[in-house]
Parts: sequence; C-alpha cells; structure tokens
Amino acid sequence: MTGRSPEPPGNRWAAVPHNGSWKGFLKGANVASSIFVRPDGEADIVARGPGNTLMYHWATPGSPWRNTQVAGTGTTFSAPSLFVRPGGEAGIAAQGPDFSLMYYWAMPGSGWRSTQLAGPGTTYSAPSVFIRPDGRADVVARGPDFSLAHYWAAPGSAWHTAQVAGPLIPARATRFFSHGAWREANVFLREALQVGAEVEGPALVIEPHQ
Repeated sequence: MTGRSPEPPGNRWAAVPHNGSWKGFLKGANVASSIFVRPDGEADIVARGPGNTLMYHWATPGSPWRNTQVAGTGTTFSAPSLFVRPGGEAGIAAQGPDFSLMYYWAMPGSGWRSTQLAGPGTTYSAPSVFIRPDGRADVVARGPDFSLAHYWAAPGSAWHTAQVAGPLIPARATRFFSHGAWREANVFLREALQVGAEVEGPALVIEPHQ
C-alpha cells in the first residue's frame, strides 16, 4: 500500500473495466501509444482512439485493464506522449485539430483539464513530453517547414516557446506604414530567437506582452 490515492488521474470520467487481457486493452486503439510505469507497478498508457479520441488505460499488477476517455471525437491527431509526476499527476501532449498542440493533465481523483500550447498550423508530428523534478514541463514537436519547437512551463506559470532548429518561423504577419506606403512584415517573439539568430526584413521583434 502506498501513500498515493488508489484512483487514477481523471477518475471522474466513467471508467470501463476490460477483461484483464491485452486483447481487451487494445480493442479500439488505432495509433501508436505511450506508456509510463509507476514505482508501485501500475502501468499507464495513452493512445489515440476511434474517431480521433484520446484514451487513457491503466492497470495494476494482476488486475484487469480499465480505461477512460480524456478528450472526445476529433481532438487527437497523433500518437500522444505521457509522463506521470511523482505526486501522481499525469501530463499528456498530443497534436490537436488543424495541426495545433494540446496538453492535458489530471491529479489522482480529479477530472482532466486541457490547454492549447500552440494554435493551428504549428505542429506536424507526435510531440514528446517530460516533466522535471521541480515540476517544469517540457514539450517538443516538429513545427512548420521541418522546424523543431520547444515549449515549457513551470507549475502555475504561462507556457513559453522557442525554436530549437530549422528555418525561423514568424509568430504572425502584420502591416506597417512607411515612406508613404503600407508594407508587409513578419513578427517574431524575442524569447523564441536563439543567440545569433538572423531574420530577414522587414520584420518586427517584440516582447511577449506586446
């Protein structure tokens, strides 16, 4: 018996017991999954389910598999990535609709919550997630034009992003008036630029609050 709650993350969702076999677990899973095994032996698995749902499966040694739906139809378009914190909180990253990036989390005995890390047209691969001992979460995924994007957040803080590799991708486009005419310019977030990065003008480099 451990001090962790026996309830899995997100148990407010209706949990459906399987017949205890891998056959029962695999029914309906239609994409590669991610697994995490806790110190007490419980195995936690996330997978993209039928209709692009997001499914969570778990079982303790000698017990049948159970599952719960984390996110509904049309929410998940990649193999999800899972990491479980020492306190039992589970974090899941997955590609969402329109090539967005989604993050889901739940404490034992609590419902699942979600946030969008990056909007449409930002994510073109299955992401990978890792949570550090101090609680900071790190997510990486392929961005536009085969770039590599890194997202991170400390507990209770906003998410930040930086481009790790590949061509620089602007945060957005804008127009400005100069020398008697309106001109197009790309907008880059300063925190997303690596030391020595070069951008082609005209361009604006702004702080996150601008």
